[in-house]
Amino acid sequence: MSFIVERRVRLANVGTGDLPDNKLRVQVELEWGGETYVGMAEEVWRENAEFVCAANAACRALDAVVAPTHTRFEALQSEAVSAVGRMLAVVAVAIHSQGENQYTVGVCAIAGDPAGASVRAVLSATNRRMTRLLSALAGS
Repeated sequence: MSFIVERRVRLANVGTGDLPDNKLRVQVELEWGGETYVGMAEEVWRENAEFVCAANAACRALDAVVAPTHTRFEALQSEAVSAVGRMLAVVAVAIHSQGENQYTVGVCAIAGDPAGASVRAVLSATNRRMTRLLSALAGS
């Protein structure tokens, strides 16, 4: 009997909500291996707050997915930029794993959902490393 290792996490849901004291909360749900992993972040409303908060929540959810590997994801910068005739979410991510630090950037077109675009940009930035980590977790 053989099984197929899921090589990517799947974005299940991005929820945003306003909090008291002019704050925003974003909750990201990722799925992998039949499990759901949640990351949450809060930010004071300011320029790019939705992008920053969503990127941080995505990183927390990725941390939960790969917790046994002691790998951490850190959103360094997240913002909207205009390029190639489109508005894009651009996220810089640091990946910290066993004394090694990797820096990468992901991009996603914004199509009416800034938080979702920021999360997808994080997933784009971390895709290659996540594939290796998920394979290790699955024992393949």
